[in-house]
Amino acid sequence: MHSAVRELGSSVTFDADADADADADADADADPRLVSLRSGGAARAALCARLRCRTLVGIKVKGQVAPPIMLRKADDAERVEEAWSAFKAAFSAPRTCLLLHQKNHYSLIFALREWTEPPPEDAATDAANDDGVAAPAEGRRVRELLTCRKGQRPTVWLDWTEVHRYVSGWSGYAVMQISAPLAAVAS
Repeated sequence: MHSAVRELGSSVTFDADADADADADADADADPRLVSLRSGGAARAALCARLRCRTLVGIKVKGQVAPPIMLRKADDAERVEEAWSAFKAAFSAPRTCLLLHQKNHYSLIFALREWTEPPPEDAATDAANDDGVAAPAEGRRVRELLTCRKGQRPTVWLDWTEVHRYVSGWSGYAVMQISAPLAAVAS
């Protein structure tokens, strides 16, 4: 994915007066999916050249820079919550999209949602606090992201614990962050 973003911005002519034949020749060897993005004129080409991609969520790999949100199989509930909070902040960043690499498929992350389910009524805890009053049972925390398993339409809400489990299981699975700096959008 990193190389695809670099390719999107490479070999792009920024000279508005450039010969159309030269552009066509340059695009003849390019990936056909990139040609339509590049043909939007100098402004679009400049924007594509400024796109940045980085691994946002993943595991530490020897010889590579650690991702900002590093996951481990042994993460406890507090660490999983910290990773979710950082992930939400990155998702909310302006001019940014997140791509999930999952089981031989890259997919856009369209939305996030979270809530706490109330505890079952029959699950009242017998544990008492210092005052001898029973402490209320806590509900289950649900954190999900809207993405897809096949195709590119938003079709499935994946639980964060599932994403955490397989991203922390292999270095090939990760969440990539693709962003355009404000200067790129303003120009």
